[in-house]
Amino acid sequence: ALVMADLTVFQASRGETRTTPWSYPKLQVLRETENRILDPVAGYGGRTATISAPGNAEQIHVEVVTPDYFRVLELDMALGRAFGPSEDDPSDPPLVAVLSHEMWQTRFGADPGVLGRDATLNGRPVTIGGVAPAGFDGLTGGASAWVPVLASEALFNRFMVQGAQSHWMRAVGRLVPGASVEEASAQMEVVAAAVAAAYPADDPGREYSASARALSDVRVNGRAHSAVWLLTAAALLVLLVACANLSGLLLARGRRRNRDGAVRMAVGASRWRVIRGSLIESLLLALAGGILGILLATWGARALGLLWPREFLSSADHEIRAMSPESIAVDGTVLVFCALASVVAAVAIGLWPALRTSSVNLSATLKDGGSGLKSRRGGWDPRSILIAAQVGLALVLVVGTGLVGSSIARMLDADRGFGAENVLAFRYDLPATSALAEHPTDFHDELRERVLRLPSVESVTTGCPPLRGHCWGITRVDAIEGREAIPQGEGPLVGITLVGDSYFETLDVGLLSGRTLGPDDGLDGQPTGVINQRAASLLFPDEDPIGKRIQVGVSQEDKDPFVEIVGVVENVMYDTPDQEQYAELYYSYREFPDRSVWMLARTTSDPTAVVPLVRGELSQMAPDVAMAGVTTIEDIVDGSVGDRRVLFTLLVVFAALTLALSATGTWGVVANAVVERRRELGLRLALGAAHGGVVGLVLRAALGAAAAGIVLGTLVALGGSRVLSAFLYETSQSDPVAYALAAALLLAVVALAAWLPAKRATRVDPVEALRAE
Repeated sequence: ALVMADLTVFQASRGETRTTPWSYPKLQVLRETENRILDPVAGYGGRTATISAPGNAEQIHVEVVTPDYFRVLELDMALGRAFGPSEDDPSDPPLVAVLSHEMWQTRFGADPGVLGRDATLNGRPVTIGGVAPAGFDGLTGGASAWVPVLASEALFNRFMVQGAQSHWMRAVGRLVPGASVEEASAQMEVVAAAVAAAYPADDPGREYSASARALSDVRVNGRAHSAVWLLTAAALLVLLVACANLSGLLLARGRRRNRDGAVRMAVGASRWRVIRGSLIESLLLALAGGILGILLATWGARALGLLWPREFLSSADHEIRAMSPESIAVDGTVLVFCALASVVAAVAIGLWPALRTSSVNLSATLKDGGSGLKSRRGGWDPRSILIAAQVGLALVLVVGTGLVGSSIARMLDADRGFGAENVLAFRYDLPATSALAEHPTDFHDELRERVLRLPSVESVTTGCPPLRGHCWGITRVDAIEGREAIPQGEGPLVGITLVGDSYFETLDVGLLSGRTLGPDDGLDGQPTGVINQRAASLLFPDEDPIGKRIQVGVSQEDKDPFVEIVGVVENVMYDTPDQEQYAELYYSYREFPDRSVWMLARTTSDPTAVVPLVRGELSQMAPDVAMAGVTTIEDIVDGSVGDRRVLFTLLVVFAALTLALSATGTWGVVANAVVERRRELGLRLALGAAHGGVVGLVLRAALGAAAAGIVLGTLVALGGSRVLSAFLYETSQSDPVAYALAAALLLAVVALAAWLPAKRATRVDPVEALRAE
């Protein structure tokens, strides 16, 4: 069995425990443990790299792995070989790669002679040693190539191999025969103690522990898990409404066949035989619906695979893909489930009508003239109960849909602190071995000037796009000049963002005081920075922050560790509105030159129109550098609610189905009741009743049943609304507006469905009705 080995950090000063990736040196402690229960074991981590040929550069996702990676996963290469002991020799780090099957087909034309050839990866020649099997794209998902971890020093940076505090790898292993996950987890505690001894933490309050979990458990994405259960509940509600709908129709049909059932039982037919006949009819009906449902599901699975949000496809905490869109398919398990569901539905649909049909009294049945929506004994007619059930179940689904929709609207209307219109965003990486990487800011500045000269471009900058997380991470404030010392590890958290000139102007971020960062910042030994309003309130609640100096967990040896605050700007969201928003510290990107950057360009018209021009400028400057991640800030804003939007779309479909089923069910029940009460209604008309009074009589019965259903549905919705909490933003689970609108909508649907047969009741000929009487 495959097992994920977790490294856990306990921070005593904050009282929190979190799972963290391994660094390569710390992973070596695990790999060198004697008598491992996880054997083999491998480390992996995702990186972005540029694969290039002259004039044809492309950014791809690469997994950097230890040599046992493919052996742990028990994968055989389609061509060539996987990594082996030769890729684990630090004295001679090999530059070799394994291609994904898709990359081999698309970029190398499925050429079997590709083995031994060189591909240029991040500016370095890498020998192609193998091709992975078709359909495999790595544990992180979307990998186009794999390189051994020792090659990362040449392809990426030396810290990936040498940095004990550079945590970027996850570990996966295979249990030895006869071992359990619990035994592996116990051994991992020994490994954690060895890691702590070999690499003591800088913070004395930090402790290491480790554990092991089945890979199948780690793959579960929490939000996707909640979404699947929510959609399952919605589908079940639709099924129950459909069952109530058909049960009402069969009940009406059974009432018309009461005499037939009574006669059959009178001449010797057993009650079970009558019930069996009715159940067979409902079973055939349910099976026909099940077959149609499977056909629709086959198409729907493909559509769902395309719609399923990327946030649900990976378990971000472990850098592992939780599922792939291709896995959403109708398979044997689904077929068996559908068959069982059809049988259960058949029983649910037909049992009650069958029992009522088989329990008739011959004498009473022959005299029965039918009744309406209220029984003659003064109780509720079964068909009224079914109307109430359909309306109540539909209300639960409509309320849930309304709450999610309201949450999406609030998220889109949230004050994000920036202007999203007409802003293009893209990123690129300068190869680590390229001469351009020696002075990356010079390259960034020149490209910025070139893009700024393009038609319709107003402003250009570099920096992290909003709503995509922190490109540079989060750290702590270690000291504030002139204040008492802050205990180690207890300073407030601040997000760090590196920005270029005109960053705030390009994103239309308001300046509250001081100034923004310009071309003179980051060039001398005194770091300068801009903070957001949240940081100003947190660090300097009663002071003007301009000119104050703070020390954070990032600094350079040749510069003053304190950064001087030169400006305060409005709060900008770097995470989605429902996530914690941090205090923010902005550095000039010249303070920490980076060869990998995002570039943002504001235009006067559609920003995507300048993409070919920007790509041309980049290609002229560096033919081997690829333009990647091309998007617009507006698309990023829309994508920030992508998971909720997909969920909302599916809930709307389900809610529409329940409304349609409730409407047809109500129409059928009321129409049948009108037919049964034909003589009574005709007599009322003959005695002078107004047409409006007859319509009102029928409508009151239907709306009374609907009102009862709304009351019960409201109680159920209030009790079950907690399942929606993970998808709500600034929206109460008991929002009275959502409940009121849902109730009004359902009453309107029921009224319309009942009005049509009620109107037809006024066309009853009183003479014909009296003659029949």
